[in-house]
Amino acid sequence: MGDKVYLRAAPPFPGGTIDRDIARAFLIYVGADPFNLGTHEGKAYLLRLSPFDSSLTLDLPGLPFPGGAIDRRKARYFTTQGRSATIYPAATGNAARSSSPTDTPANTWVPGKLNGNFNYEINLWKGADPLSGGSNTIGVLELDDPDGELDGLRTLGWDGAPLQLLRGEPDAAFSSYSVVANLSTAGILYDLRKKQIKLRDLAWQLNQAELHGLRYGGTGGEDGDATLTGIIKPYAVGQVFNITPVQINAALLCYQVSCSSVRAITAVKDGFKALTNDGDFPDYASLAAATVAGGHYATCLAKGLFRIGSAPVYLITADVQGDNDTINGLGYPSTRAQIARRIATGRGNIVVSDPDGIDATAHAALEQYQPAPLGFYFDQESTKAASLSLVMSGVAGWWCIRLNGLLAYGQLIDPAQEAPLFTLYYPDDSSPGEIRVGEPSMVDYPVRRRATLMGWSKNYTQMTTNQIATSVDQADAAIAMAVSRFTTSTDLFMPVAYPSAPVVTVDGGFVNPADAQAEGDRQQQIFKALREPFEIPVAMDPFADVVGRVLAVANSNRLGLGASRNLFCQGVAVNGNGKPTLRLWG
Repeated sequence: MGDKVYLRAAPPFPGGTIDRDIARAFLIYVGADPFNLGTHEGKAYLLRLSPFDSSLTLDLPGLPFPGGAIDRRKARYFTTQGRSATIYPAATGNAARSSSPTDTPANTWVPGKLNGNFNYEINLWKGADPLSGGSNTIGVLELDDPDGELDGLRTLGWDGAPLQLLRGEPDAAFSSYSVVANLSTAGILYDLRKKQIKLRDLAWQLNQAELHGLRYGGTGGEDGDATLTGIIKPYAVGQVFNITPVQINAALLCYQVSCSSVRAITAVKDGFKALTNDGDFPDYASLAAATVAGGHYATCLAKGLFRIGSAPVYLITADVQGDNDTINGLGYPSTRAQIARRIATGRGNIVVSDPDGIDATAHAALEQYQPAPLGFYFDQESTKAASLSLVMSGVAGWWCIRLNGLLAYGQLIDPAQEAPLFTLYYPDDSSPGEIRVGEPSMVDYPVRRRATLMGWSKNYTQMTTNQIATSVDQADAAIAMAVSRFTTSTDLFMPVAYPSAPVVTVDGGFVNPADAQAEGDRQQQIFKALREPFEIPVAMDPFADVVGRVLAVANSNRLGLGASRNLFCQGVAVNGNGKPTLRLWG
């Protein structure tokens, strides 16, 4: 938030004091705005886009011999049709001008056709239930164009084009403007009066991105037998229990537990009965050439592989610690924040830049809140978005791409335990200054939670009786057949007052029962209380970074908010009027 207040709609000459054809906002006060909510007003906006333009050309160098196909000592350039180019199609009317030769962009006419009616929405979850999952930012940015000056935008490529919205002082150089939103386009709509650019946040890329995209080619060896052609490779991250590995070579009895290197294969079991470890080999060739005795196994941790010495009698499973690759300078991930980061930044054709694309503050907070070891195993097709949601669900967590383009993730906390980012003052007789907060409205009624069953040591292979060796005792056999182990956190008095209060089972991903118990107790403490979701319209910066933050609402005693109450901002909707509607929970 800032500290400058503007008179809105200051008139131009001859009736006013601004020697311009278009009205500008007039700076009337520099100091402390009582609520820090109006300091965006009067600022100008500039649109920067990089759509694909098929009319442009791009020169690409071709490799000379021996690496390429050009019989020359120097590379020859080839011209391809179409490329992206950065354009500045519009600004708000108070910044319309031809830029100076030293500005960015230089010597460019930027028409004042961006009307400022911004429209977007982002939610960390839907309704009152934080476990329901979130949705992407969607919206529309509108350009007024009755004279057809921007008709050339129609023929450009608008599927996934980078879009930045910049903001600054109206008369300042464009190069001094700061980015308030990093978004992506999803198409363009137009008529004879306007152009509408459809918006989405960068989370759509994670919804499309495969978790790692690595598949078996079926050519033998590490590439797997022919029966595996096109099958996704497994991936272990953190410490996982009793997974079913992929047999990549039937003749050699060779199995793969992860497409990455692994820190350890702590157990290989036939019918849940442990085999004996004969040591590790550095690569597939040496593992394939090794002699492994019956009832034993040998590993190649660098490739996520092991071999057994004799044909299995029952079902082969394993306990694994992965992924042990060093990516972006970071090694074995074992905590929730580390695993979320590895999923987003580690593998696949679409990755989040590390560290530039990560909200470091949010990452550090989750690392502090959740230091416990855990693990997840992926042996089916999955996207990065779905995988992130799975990892974060264990702590009533959330993730999103902020408007600034950074990936943020965190856990739901009791807002009463956190210091608010700022306070929204609902108007009463004692409220000073301009009234900017509308009437709060409760929008859903969540049910209180009776008990929380928190999962730990998830069993990734639920075995049947005939898959378990007869020598395995009954206690271990029960573990092999169960989906997971659980801790219990219960409020014994909840069913009396709230008969419909549910028992909620959570896939926590934890390794140790003590960590699962602590998280189950934490969630039960949060969800046994009445939690109310509110919508509150606020005249504030439509691009303020408030989602995932704690805010306070004061002076709303009739709604039970007391003199002041902290609420968690689960979402925001800006519907073209410049007044965001905040979705608050607590």
